Amino acid sequence: MFLINWGDIKGRIDPFYYKIDYRTLEEAVLKNTKYKLRDFILYMAGGATPKKDQKEKYYADKSGIPFVRVQNLTPEGLDLSECVFINEQTHNNMLSRSKVQGNDLLVKITGVGRMAVSSVAPQQFEGNINQHMVLIRTKDRQTSELVAAYLNSDIGEKLASRRSTGGTRPALDYSALRSIPVIINADIVNVMECAYKQKRQKEQEAQLLLNNISDYIIGALGIKLPLEANQDLSNRIFYIHATDMLGGRFDPRKYSRKYKQLLDAIESAPYDRLMLKEMVLNDVSGDWGVDDTIEDPDLISCLTIRGTEFDNKFNLDLDNNRTKFRKYSKASFDKIALKEKDILIEKSGGSEDQPVGRVAFIEKDMLDKYSLAFSNFIHRIRIDENKAVPEYVFEYLRLMHNIKITEVMQTQTNGIRNLIMQEYFGQTILLPEPKKQEEIAIHAAQMRKRAFELQEEAEKIVLDAKAKVEKMLLGDEQ
Repeated sequence: MFLINWGDIKGRIDPFYYKIDYRTLEEAVLKNTKYKLRDFILYMAGGATPKKDQKEKYYADKSGIPFVRVQNLTPEGLDLSECVFINEQTHNNMLSRSKVQGNDLLVKITGVGRMAVSSVAPQQFEGNINQHMVLIRTKDRQTSELVAAYLNSDIGEKLASRRSTGGTRPALDYSALRSIPVIINADIVNVMECAYKQKRQKEQEAQLLLNNISDYIIGALGIKLPLEANQDLSNRIFYIHATDMLGGRFDPRKYSRKYKQLLDAIESAPYDRLMLKEMVLNDVSGDWGVDDTIEDPDLISCLTIRGTEFDNKFNLDLDNNRTKFRKYSKASFDKIALKEKDILIEKSGGSEDQPVGRVAFIEKDMLDKYSLAFSNFIHRIRIDENKAVPEYVFEYLRLMHNIKITEVMQTQTNGIRNLIMQEYFGQTILLPEPKKQEEIAIHAAQMRKRAFELQEEAEKIVLDAKAKVEKMLLGDEQ
């Protein structure tokens, strides 16, 4: 709650605009500059997105024109790794106003999260943009980079957010965007570029460690994976006896040459083995429960794990802003309450480029924070520790997903992938002696922990740089 003089209300009446911390920040910025964003704009235009019935005529393959979306904008520059493309006719006719040239500044103006995330197009670039951003043409690349660095700072982001309107999907109109006061300081570009360079180096080290976990386990188990064959017609054709298919599946993936070679490599490893189902004490499917807002003293509230919480790089991310709490009867909760060393299996979900079957491991510190259950798209197994080390089984199952063994244990209907649980439980688990299982699990966990630390270090480098930039912009750098 805050009070404001009637005479200070200018144009807008929404309270967010007049919050004391935002007003104080803008007053401090205005003491350090006479410029507004409009002073740097030579040309400005917004993009568009096709209607559903236009999409076939609109989009193209990778030989088309890059069509930049919000997810392609990053403070470090354009990330076109997951870019879509439009055809030249659409680019030149329907979207001729929003053609992006090299050195143009691209600014996000609608959507959740940070407002005004900015990127500068590479010097040799031709593309277009969707309706959630604008292109701003300045006099040269240096100016675009200076403005981008400012808008990506915490100060620029707060001033942009202050001007946004709307609730669940805030937006900046053009006049609001143009009115953002801008402090020009050439040094902040170098500070942030240096920070992003160090961040990328840390992230590359982290990714290398994560990539090496699979190689480490494969080497430790003596598995000799087949070389990746060219996927030409001769390598995709194979024959199988009809008797091998009786009572089984008819889709070709299960009988493919690639899958058979992977299985042969595992079977030839020099260790004892059991089927997964032979080492599972008990297993159960999850439950979605009821809405957490329901008032009933007999219901138990707990954080319910979904596929959304599965982290492809690490383990479970239970501290994100999308977690869901659900309520259960005592009988239902007792059935699906998670314990330390439980293994969760994603049995439904996945995507076009991500097979279902990811796994997660329940650790003590998770249970210290939350009471945990899991949704109906997840399956829980509990390993008999007299037969295998649970941490090792988790690492092994994760390896099987990474090398695509799990990919042939699934069906796909209506865009959702479903794990064939009978086949999943029937897979072979290689079992070295318990001491070696522990050694493998500990080493893999240490590699993953170090990768996580490197990622945190990378984020801290950027946060520290942003704090330095704020001091530089407001003229109070020590």
